[in-house]
Amino acid sequence: MALVDFNPHTTNDTFYYAESSTTVANFIKAITTELTANAGVTYNWTMVYPKTGGVDAVNDKVIISAITSFGKTFYLKIFRIIGTDSTYPLAYINMAIGTALNVAGDDFADGTGSPVTKLSWYKDTLDPSIKGWLPINYWINVDKDAVNLVVRGDPSADYYPYDKFLTGFAYIGALKPVESGQATDDVYNFGITTTSSTAPTFTTTYGPRTGTGVTDVCMIANKIGLPFQPHYPSFYTANPDMDKMNVEGSRWNNQKHQFSDITLVHPVDMERGKMINVLSGDISALYDNDKLVFKQNTISQEMYKKFQVTAPYSFLNNSANVNYCVAIRCYNDDKTYQVDNGVA
Repeated sequence: MALVDFNPHTTNDTFYYAESSTTVANFIKAITTELTANAGVTYNWTMVYPKTGGVDAVNDKVIISAITSFGKTFYLKIFRIIGTDSTYPLAYINMAIGTALNVAGDDFADGTGSPVTKLSWYKDTLDPSIKGWLPINYWINVDKDAVNLVVRGDPSADYYPYDKFLTGFAYIGALKPVESGQATDDVYNFGITTTSSTAPTFTTTYGPRTGTGVTDVCMIANKIGLPFQPHYPSFYTANPDMDKMNVEGSRWNNQKHQFSDITLVHPVDMERGKMINVLSGDISALYDNDKLVFKQNTISQEMYKKFQVTAPYSFLNNSANVNYCVAIRCYNDDKTYQVDNGVA
C-alpha cells in the first residue's frame, strides 16, 4: 500500500487507494486505520472518539472527522449495535454522519446527526457456526473530500446457490460541482449512502422527506438548510428493459464500455453535484475487479475498478437503471502511458 501525499503513479492520482481484507471482528478497526493513518498526511481523517485512539471496545464504536477542501468539518460515526446477549452483528456495521458533537464528545449533539445507515456484506441469516473470523474483502479510495468503499463477505462461508454473501458499497463525503460557475456548495456539502441487506427504516426526524442514506444519498442539508435531505443518482443509461446480450463491449467503438459520472439530484433543488472518484455503467461483459481506463491516452487518464452491488437495497434502487454497477477509482499503473505521454 502506498501512502499518497504526492503522486506515486500518474500526475492525476491525487488520492489514496487500498485493497485488502480483514475479519468481521476487526473491520471497524481496519477501516478506521485506513482513514486515520494509512491515507497519509493530505487525506487522513482525525480520530475523535475514543480520544486515546483505537476502537471503543465496550460499545464497538468510533467517531472520526474530516476537514474538506472548503474548510468545513464533518463527522462520521462507525459502530455496531450491541445486542442484549453481548454479541455483535456479523453481517453489517452501522454508520451515520453529523455536524457537531455532544459535550461528552462520544456522540452527535441532538439534532445534528443523520439517520443511521447499514452497510451489509452478508445477509443477516448467517449459519450459527460463523463467528467473528468471517473474512471481508474491501477496496477503498480517499481524497480530501470523499471516500468510496466496497466491501464483500467471503463467499467461502456461503454455499450453493451462493446468494448470501453480498458486495456492498458506501460513499461518504462531498460532491464536486456539476459545472464551473454554479452556486458555491460548502456549508452543507457532505453526505452518506450505504448498501443494505434489509430495507431502510424511514423516519420523519427531519420532516416527511428525511433521507435514509440507503436508498438515497443523505446530504447534510439542501440548498437553504433543510436537514438530512435525500438525493438521487442520475447518469447515462440505456433502456433497462432492453433485450440485451453483450459479451464484448461496443462492437462499433473498440469494445469500449459506456461509464459516466453520477450526478445527485434533489426533488426541489434539482442537480446539485457529482460524486467523486466513482462512475456508473452497464455490467455486461465485465467482471468484478475488472479495470477500466477513463479518458484513455490523455493527460487526464484515470483507472477504475468495476463492482456489481449485490446488496438488495442501495441508492441505485432510485436510479434510472437498477442493473447498473459502480466503478471506483484506483491507481493508474499504466507505465507505458506515463512514458509515452511524458507525465511520469
